[in-house]
Amino acid sequence: MMSEHWSLERLPWEFLEVFWCEPGSFQRQFLKANIGPQTEGFFDVLSDEFLNAAPQCDLLIGGFPCQTFSVAGKGLGVHDKSGRGVVVLGILRYVERNMPRIVVLENVKGLVDRHKGVLANVVKCLEALGYIVSWRLLDMRIHGGVPCRRFRVYIVALKSMAAIGASSGASSGPATSGSSGPATGGSSGPAPGGSSGPAGIVWPQPIPCADLSTIFDDTPKVTDYNNYPFPKLCRTLSRNLKAAVTKVIDKARMQGRDPAEFSVVADLGGSKVAVGWDVAPCLTKARGSALAFWSIQHARALTVRELCKLQGLDSDALNINVSPQQMGALLGNGFACTVMARVIAAAIEAAERSATGGSPATGSSPATGGRPATGGNPASSSRPVTGGSRATGSRPPATSGNPATSGNSATGGRSATCDHHPATESMPAAGGSPAVGRLLKRKPCTVSSNTVLRRRSERG
Repeated sequence: MMSEHWSLERLPWEFLEVFWCEPGSFQRQFLKANIGPQTEGFFDVLSDEFLNAAPQCDLLIGGFPCQTFSVAGKGLGVHDKSGRGVVVLGILRYVERNMPRIVVLENVKGLVDRHKGVLANVVKCLEALGYIVSWRLLDMRIHGGVPCRRFRVYIVALKSMAAIGASSGASSGPATSGSSGPATGGSSGPAPGGSSGPAGIVWPQPIPCADLSTIFDDTPKVTDYNNYPFPKLCRTLSRNLKAAVTKVIDKARMQGRDPAEFSVVADLGGSKVAVGWDVAPCLTKARGSALAFWSIQHARALTVRELCKLQGLDSDALNINVSPQQMGALLGNGFACTVMARVIAAAIEAAERSATGGSPATGSSPATGGRPATGGNPASSSRPVTGGSRATGSRPPATSGNPATSGNSATGGRSATCDHHPATESMPAAGGSPAVGRLLKRKPCTVSSNTVLRRRSERG
């Protein structure tokens, strides 16, 4: 759903969005209303049209379909007959041709638990192109400050100075420093919080989490759980709601407390109820579209506004032109906005250090510590979103110093997607991918650049 659009709203840099890719009809309807017509939209990331026409960018953010890699599904991975498992190939083809300075990919925890081979091949592909690659498994509650469980794998690839030289015409092989492959048990780079030199990313550290009660709208609460107002629901939701209320009553009795004191969000859509005590369960597309997340103390389903908060978004900043069920599906498929913001910030800061030879930033960095830059509010309110791109102005012209030259790569044009992935380019195209290209609002970076972006505070 382009959650990264609002992730970037939190950061002290300017961005110009240059393309997005999404095949779904109501998803495209939502994106057009919120991103604006000036940003080019594509249907299929595996198509030749996307590969040949998608503009160059300095920062590429992609979230390939997660259902086929999820621990909750069949786990077919790249063998999924729908083709969802090979959508990542389209992203890698784009990277090989355009060589963005920064690539950020996101997927579910199952990529680590059940599909380590796919993760390893994605890392190898990026390394073969000359990127310094590392990855982390981060949780929205721990690393995003939002009371919702959402473990996701974040893969960050930074173009090495050797790769920049190669794309500028110099002769250089692929750089692999700072990466030891994903077999290290959670990272192909430094240990959490560390850095593999000036080019290494300093991954976001844990931050305080907001209380679950902060996400709820101010509506009446249930005071008498012995006469709980059960609404009329379908069989599954009704059964699970009764089970959730029973769990709350039993826990209150054991602790000698009033059941009304508990902040509980229950997922009623599964075969068994999932109860979140002081933290919401992970929101998925299926649960979001069914509006199956319930506030037990309010005896109602979570509103779209509340679901947005669970993803770190402010619904008032969105142009919501789809149904509540469709919006729930969008949110369930979206990135964890607050975590993605911190990962992007960490990647940009690492790229800046790579260009200047500096040391890792500490303290007030938007990536490393403190609460999200929202003053405790899960969604940023410092600047409203108005359906268009944050930045204005034309795309910078291509120059000889642009590290992203079409058709060139650190491997001399060798196809990384075929060398390291069990699938091949002959696999059937299957829809699109929420891969998003972003062009930074400044002239293309060169090897001698001092910064990747201009911070807003420097604009005067």
